[in-house]
Amino acid sequence: MAQVTKAKHDEIDRLLDLSQAGWEELTEIAEEAGSWDRESLEAYLAERPLEEDRLRRLSEHAQAGRMDEAQLERHRRLLDLAEERRPLLERLHSV
Repeated sequence: MAQVTKAKHDEIDRLLDLSQAGWEELTEIAEEAGSWDRESLEAYLAERPLEEDRLRRLSEHAQAGRMDEAQLERHRRLLDLAEERRPLLERLHSV
């Protein structure tokens, strides 16, 4: 692992937390979205690229060696979760 400051380590943990929450909530959102008005659904979907951006930033940190082993494991699990939940996004886009 590259030399990482406490602030950078904490930033990576925060990104991991935010990203995990964003992907975990997707199942519940997909279940509820049928009762949402069109504007609410469009507003939610307009913000989803932020989750992909977080994943990209986390992957950059991982590739640069700025993650410790625990963070790398969380990142791997997060990538699996995102892959598992992406079909829900596709379904929301077709509502």
